[in-house]
Amino acid sequence: IEQNGLSSRIKTLNACIGPSKGTVSLSYIPGKSEYSSIDGIIHASTANEIKKTIDVDSFRLEDIVGDEKIALIFMDVEGAEYLILESAKELLLRDHPKIFCECDTSVLKKFGSNSSSLIAFLEKQGFEVKNARSYTSQLSKQFDGDIIAVHGTNRGK
Repeated sequence: IEQNGLSSRIKTLNACIGPSKGTVSLSYIPGKSEYSSIDGIIHASTANEIKKTIDVDSFRLEDIVGDEKIALIFMDVEGAEYLILESAKELLLRDHPKIFCECDTSVLKKFGSNSSSLIAFLEKQGFEVKNARSYTSQLSKQFDGDIIAVHGTNRGK
């Protein structure tokens, strides 16, 4: 952030974005932050890794954002995508941000969701959901991969 001269535009927090305000248990593998997750790590490749846990403050997206307009949500939250976006429904309807996230049933099921319900939720809010790696191809109902969602009022922008 500093090297790119963005310190005045980007705020960093030692916190977790979740569906509610509170404290969560964050599991992680030292040196492999890409596998950190709330309530345990389920990724198969981490079966033999040493895992540690710390308590982290958790906030809803709206608690962090407040009245600031959000243009983009880019997230990789290891299966909590549906929970976080559902709890941010008012923000999604207010700002119509472009959303880029993982949509993988194998990790979404950890939090009681799946790719079909995530896609259906976004479409119900007026977003067009596409495969982020092949924007022109149609999504299957049980799509697993990266998605990009653009609100109907933002298409073409």
